[in-house]
Amino acid sequence: MTSALSEELLSGLPSLKQKFLVDLVNGIDVNRDHIRLQKSRDGFVSRLWDAYTGEGHRRQSQINDNVIEGLDSCLTWLNSLTEQLTFTNNALVQVNQGLTRVKTDLAQVAHFAADTQEQLDILEHNVSRHFHELEQQIQDLDMRQRAFQQMDTLFNSWSAGNYAALSIAQRGFLVVSELAWGVLGDYCQRASIDDREQILLDLRNRLIVRMVQDANVTHESRIDANVWVQCLDLSHNPGGLGGQYQQAVAYLGNGINDQKPFTRFVLEPSRERPLVVPFLMTAPRLVKGMSNDLLKDGYLYVN
Repeated sequence: MTSALSEELLSGLPSLKQKFLVDLVNGIDVNRDHIRLQKSRDGFVSRLWDAYTGEGHRRQSQINDNVIEGLDSCLTWLNSLTEQLTFTNNALVQVNQGLTRVKTDLAQVAHFAADTQEQLDILEHNVSRHFHELEQQIQDLDMRQRAFQQMDTLFNSWSAGNYAALSIAQRGFLVVSELAWGVLGDYCQRASIDDREQILLDLRNRLIVRMVQDANVTHESRIDANVWVQCLDLSHNPGGLGGQYQQAVAYLGNGINDQKPFTRFVLEPSRERPLVVPFLMTAPRLVKGMSNDLLKDGYLYVN
């Protein structure tokens, strides 16, 4: 008795299920005498068959070692398979080509019932749906990639000293604001909960790393909170690039009020310190406070 294929193999080689479906569709044989779905005698393919359909399903459907007789049975079973598994664009293109061939063959055979044609239409619909879902996944993947590129660009700009006129905490606020208004903010609106949480965790970690580097402390260092909010004095040249950055931050944060105490303290340190803002703070504590202000229901939110 042959052993079942391991889950490690099946999960590690997703190409197997892609080729498996293509081979099955290409195995549909239509002529005037019979319709059948050829099943390879190869032992490995037999075990793939059992892995993706279940040995019990094969017995229940009375599928023998070589063929599934009847196009209705073929299409019903293939519909079930395409519902259960996900497939790549390459596999779907080949499946679509196979279905076109089957439809052409069927057009030459007059005695097939309407329900057979209906099963074929359902299968074509399933394949088209998979195409649409795959296109959506590609769009989401492209947006996700652009979101991380946006994050990389902002942190690289920070590392290059472009935000030097701002306080350390304001640099973090500027990055979060840009992300919230940009493609990362858009992506967080459509990402899964798990993916969104992972992205925002990565953002918080990167903020902490960058802040402790700028302050030349460790992530455990509790320092005077004023260090985090101290800006360069640019009163002598308010129209210069540094002054423009400070004005830009003020504009981006003009909707921040006392309900966002940490961020309000970051943007207006000369005002009375909110009671919840400690006099001594680590970078993680500052980032946590700003995150509580700027994350709403798990989404990036500024104004």
